Amino acid sequence: MSEGVYRAYTRGEFTDAQAYLGLNAWAGATGFTGWGGLSALLQGRPDLRGPLAYLYGERYLRLKRPADARPMFQAALGEARPDTPLYRLSRQALDEASEGK
Repeated sequence: MSEGVYRAYTRGEFTDAQAYLGLNAWAGATGFTGWGGLSALLQGRPDLRGPLAYLYGERYLRLKRPADARPMFQAALGEARPDTPLYRLSRQALDEASEGK
């Protein structure tokens, strides 16, 4: 995943503003200044949005915020093809996050 983000960044397809939103999301921001903003800007880029949604979902589980992680796993599922590791991992993580409500 990091390679995909790096390649997109070097081609100008992942901007400094998106990186800033990503850093805010990593710190715990879910609104338009964090994951919400980054997710919106990555609409139409399932190759970036799906894996990043999964990554941030895992991060939010570690921050003990499963309610915030669930929509991220749902976004990852929505971007992933059913026959991929991303889909399987996201499905499992969503199920586990939902159990821990």
